[in-house]
Amino acid sequence: MLKIGLTGGIGSGKSLVAKVFEEFFDIPVFYADQIAKKLMSTDKNLQESIIQLLGNESYTASGALNKPFVAKKIFNNPELRTELNNQVHKKVRDTFNTWVSKQKTGYILHEAAILIESGFYKQMDQIINVVANENLRIERIRKRDNLSKEQILQRMEAQLGDEERNKYADFIIINDNKNSITLQVKKIHLKLLAHG
Repeated sequence: MLKIGLTGGIGSGKSLVAKVFEEFFDIPVFYADQIAKKLMSTDKNLQESIIQLLGNESYTASGALNKPFVAKKIFNNPELRTELNNQVHKKVRDTFNTWVSKQKTGYILHEAAILIESGFYKQMDQIINVVANENLRIERIRKRDNLSKEQILQRMEAQLGDEERNKYADFIIINDNKNSITLQVKKIHLKLLAHG
C-alpha cells in the first residue's frame, strides 16, 4: 500500500482536495491536523506536556485548548512552535501508523499542513502539493477563520512557500477556481493505482 502525503499552505484547499479523493474515489484519508487537535484535547499526557511547555493558560477551566493563547505564544516564538509540533507530531505519527495497518486500499492519503516542515514527508511514498495564489488563500482564510490580514500573513510565514513545497512534490494540484479539482485528482488517482 502506497502512503501519499497531501499538503499545501494554509488556505490552499488541501482539505477540499482530500474530500474529492475520499468521496469520488473511496480513498481513505488521515486528516493529521484534525487528529492533532483531537489529541491535544483528549490525550492527558500530551496535555500535561503542553502545559509544561506553554503554561497553565494553555487550557481553559473547562479543559478545552485555549487556541488564541497557544497561537499567540507559538507564532511569535519559532523554538516553542517547533517543540510543540514535535510533541504533537509524535502522538499523531503513532495514531497514523495504527490507522494505516487497518486500511485495505491500493493507497491512502495523509493530509497535513506542515508535512514537509515536520519531516514526516520522509515516511510517504509520494507527495501531492495543493497550490493557490496568495490573494485567493487570504480571502478563503478570512472567510473561514475570521482572522485579520496580519494574522493570516503571520500563519503563512510560519509555513514553507509553494515554491519550496513544490520541490518535494511528485504531483501539484492547482486550486485557482479555474482548473477542475476533480479532473486533476482523477489523473493522479489513476497514476497511483497503476503504481500501487
